[in-house]
Amino acid sequence: MSTVGDFIWKKDFCIPSKTEAGHAILDGVVLQLQDFEWSQKDIFAIQLAFEEALVNAIRHGNQSNNRLGVQVHLEISPEHFLAQISDEGAGFDPDDLPDPTLEDFLERPCGRGVKLMRSFMSSVEFNELGNAVTLEKFRSNPLPERFRKEEMPESSEAAAPAPSVTETVQSPSQETADEDLDDVSSL
Repeated sequence: MSTVGDFIWKKDFCIPSKTEAGHAILDGVVLQLQDFEWSQKDIFAIQLAFEEALVNAIRHGNQSNNRLGVQVHLEISPEHFLAQISDEGAGFDPDDLPDPTLEDFLERPCGRGVKLMRSFMSSVEFNELGNAVTLEKFRSNPLPERFRKEEMPESSEAAAPAPSVTETVQSPSQETADEDLDDVSSL
């Protein structure tokens, strides 16, 4: 058996630096993961890491400046989750963050996000500037039968693959950012 690689949900967003906009996207991600029958454990891990990355981009990267946008690219399949999140901030060096498990940092109300993302995801990569992160997670439980197909010999005629689902949602201007937030809410 091999995976049907043609089931993929792709979306691109440019959202204002408002946590509400991030939560609307997160709700759509959770629904899609449920549709692809991801385990509750994996959904929780993705939800936690993705929300942390979005909040970091909004609050730390863009300093909650509503005139700055956060770009989000998502790809979800029955086996793989990929999110690329970038902000317009100056960036940071994730390797310079203090270890939040050290005694001096245990009482701090922040500083655990990157460690949480790395703990829950299969891969977490930052760009050189430190204003973009790529999160990846691979399914931990077996793939449901409905997302599998019989392997076919290369010489046989295979049916045309089903198209992937792709949708782009972008803010045309800062003046319409609030209207775009309404669009995102309809996920």
